[in-house]
Amino acid sequence: MIEPDNHPQIESIYATIGHNGETFDSVISQNELSDELNNSLLELFFHTKIKRRLLPYPKNYTILDGSVYLTVRVLLDNADSLSLYVNLSSQSDYNSAQFGDTHFQIVEGQKLYEQVYSLLSDKLAVP
Repeated sequence: MIEPDNHPQIESIYATIGHNGETFDSVISQNELSDELNNSLLELFFHTKIKRRLLPYPKNYTILDGSVYLTVRVLLDNADSLSLYVNLSSQSDYNSAQFGDTHFQIVEGQKLYEQVYSLLSDKLAVP
């Protein structure tokens, strides 16, 4: 999905979580990420494959009880201010990588979601 040559850096992580019939948002900024967590997330993305998505990407998503929707914004040094957005959800229809207006399907997206969620679960705030 990305290469180390792109000099990536996790800029932010947005999470929307369904819990007890309510929806909660949680934001983890770059300042809140340890170098270890940043590197662990990037390492997952280095080993992730993507392919062109033939179907249009869903414009809306539904947050159900127990569901989580994550958007990880990755800044890329050599992409002229272009960011990569990694969209991951417990609902596999919403897993994608996005460069600009182009969405890509993440190969084994559900596995990537589970790996990313396990790294972030302690940092996601649910009242």
